Amino acid sequence: MDVDHNFPVPVPVPLPTQTAAPSLTVPGVWAFCASGQTADVLECSFMLDKDTAAQWNVYDPDPESAPRAEYTTKQLHLQLYCIPLVAARANVMSNAQIEWPKKGLFIVEVNRGTSVGRMFVPDHEKPLPVNITHAVQKGLNIVRFIQLVGMESAFIIHASEETVPILDTTLP
Repeated sequence: MDVDHNFPVPVPVPLPTQTAAPSLTVPGVWAFCASGQTADVLECSFMLDKDTAAQWNVYDPDPESAPRAEYTTKQLHLQLYCIPLVAARANVMSNAQIEWPKKGLFIVEVNRGTSVGRMFVPDHEKPLPVNITHAVQKGLNIVRFIQLVGMESAFIIHASEETVPILDTTLP
């Protein structure tokens, strides 16, 4: 009995090359998430690399990392906006009115379970962006939007530079 040992050997298919994550520019949009029609928990995330974190004096959870600068004249300013979804789709963020859902129907968690993690309950009566600057860290940052009702909103995390005044502590 002859056994045929000539069988086709599968050729390994190369894996697609991974592209680098989009750079986080300042000023710029770092994350975008559209709400759902029903109650839902949405997540968006962004990765803050070592160099960007150091450049903007952002908290680094690694105990071996260099301490944050005590004095700096510029710092990162991250704000969370909630605008109507139709305005976001039309790409008119600069002219869109901030519209938070009624208090108690919407919660934002940034980096839950970490030392910098924070929870925010935006006030619908104050159409202002929410400052999440001190809730971010080097590495992966996860923002959770907990909506208890359906919404027609877009959530945008926008980065900008904030100038920090240096106080002159010398006596005349």
